[in-house]
Amino acid sequence: MYSYTNNRKCLHCATPIADQAHASRKFCHREKLDDGTIKCCKDDFHSAKNKDTEDRLRSLALFHKKMHQRIEALVKANGYTVEHEQINRYRINLFRPVQFEFIDGMYKGWFLEYMIERTGEKKYKISKHGLLF
Repeated sequence: MYSYTNNRKCLHCATPIADQAHASRKFCHREKLDDGTIKCCKDDFHSAKNKDTEDRLRSLALFHKKMHQRIEALVKANGYTVEHEQINRYRINLFRPVQFEFIDGMYKGWFLEYMIERTGEKKYKISKHGLLF
């Protein structure tokens, strides 16, 4: 028989944890259910705890994937030298690249595979770079 006088409970589902269980146990044991799924309070607890961070990282990755696709479409349609209006038409956000810099007032922005560089008044040059982000 198990005793529950120490009042220990699972951090996820609040199920009592027996006094005889190891002192470091904070979650229920993993359990395979009849339908083949696994009940794991430890994984569920940490997944919920990290969900906000994971969602933000996922949305950032999706944003850069969209920008990459739009830049590729722009290059395919107009070549590597484009005007500011064409960048706007393809809805490429120059303010959220992976990395950017201003040299003598001229913009350079690095996206996943491409670098967009301002070459003159409303003129931009797109080129591939070999950086890994």
